[in-house]
Amino acid sequence: MFTPVSCAHRSKPRDGSTVLIISLMICFLLTVAMVARTEAETREIRSGTTASALGIGFSSAKESDEKMDLQKADQPQSHAAFPATISAASSPQGNVRVVRPNHRSANLLPVVDQEDILLKHRVLADQVLRALPSQCRDNLHQFFVTYEKDPKSRGLGGASTIIVTGTVPDNEFMALIVHECGHVTDLGGMRGSLDGGTTAFVDGHTPMFGNDPSVPFYLLSWTDALTTKRGTAAKDFVSGYAQSDPYEDFAESFAFFALHKHQFKTIARRSSVLQAKYDFLDRIVFADTPVIAEGKSTGKSIPWDVTKLPYEWHAKQ
Repeated sequence: MFTPVSCAHRSKPRDGSTVLIISLMICFLLTVAMVARTEAETREIRSGTTASALGIGFSSAKESDEKMDLQKADQPQSHAAFPATISAASSPQGNVRVVRPNHRSANLLPVVDQEDILLKHRVLADQVLRALPSQCRDNLHQFFVTYEKDPKSRGLGGASTIIVTGTVPDNEFMALIVHECGHVTDLGGMRGSLDGGTTAFVDGHTPMFGNDPSVPFYLLSWTDALTTKRGTAAKDFVSGYAQSDPYEDFAESFAFFALHKHQFKTIARRSSVLQAKYDFLDRIVFADTPVIAEGKSTGKSIPWDVTKLPYEWHAKQ
C-alpha cells in the first residue's frame, strides 16, 4: 500500500514538468483510494463491534426482563417495583439506548438483596431481619437461599451466615430465618472473650468463654455441649429439636419467643427452667423489641420444630 510520504518521494522530476504533473496526479489518486479504503474498513469494524455490543445488550436485557417478570409474579403488591436504569450503547449514530432492569434496591438490606434470590424472598427476608433485634442483622454477612427440590437441610446458621431453602411456604420461610437468626445472635452477636476463661461449651472447634452472655442460658439445661443436666425434662424445652444441644435450644427458644411469645409465656408456667429461659430472652435478647407475630398453636403438646407452627406476622413492613 502506498502512503503520501512514499508518493512524494517517488514523484521527483526526471523528464520535465509533464512527468511531475502526472506523478502528482497518480499519487493523489492513490492517496484518495487509500483513505477511502481505510475509512470503509474502519466503518466495517465499528459496525461489527456495535452490532455485537447491541446484540449482547439486548440479549441481557431480555433475559433480565424475563427474570424480573418471574420475580414480579411473586412480589407482594405493597412492595414498589424496582426502577429501571437506562444506558446508552455506542453506535455510529450515538442515539441507541438500552433499558436494563435494576435488580438491586436501596430499600432492601444489601445482605439479602442478591440477584440469585427471588424478589419475593428478598422482601420477606428483609422484613424478618428488620423486625428482629439488631444483633442478627448487624452480624449477618452472608445470606443464601437455595431452590433444590429436596434439600438435605431446610436451614443452616452460624456466627455470620444463614442458608435457607426457598421451596417452602412463605410463613415457614420466614420462620426458618428467625430460627437461623437465633444462631447468628447467639454465636455472632453474644460473644465472650479469652479473658473470660474457657467453659465446657464448644461449638465445633469454637470455644464459648465464661463471659459469653449466652452461657447462662446454656447452663439452665446443659452441663456441656452434649449433656443435659440431671433432672432435665422435656417440659424444660420449647420443642423436641431444642433438646438436640444448647445451640439449638437457644435458636428454637429464640424463634418461639419471636413468633409465639404469648404461648411461650403460658407454657413457661409448667417449668421453672422454661420460665428462666423466657425471662432471659425477654430481658437480654428481645428487650424493647415490639411483638412481631401472634402464634396460632394451642400449646397443649410440645412440638418437634418451632418453624412448622402456624402464626400470623404482625411486624410492619
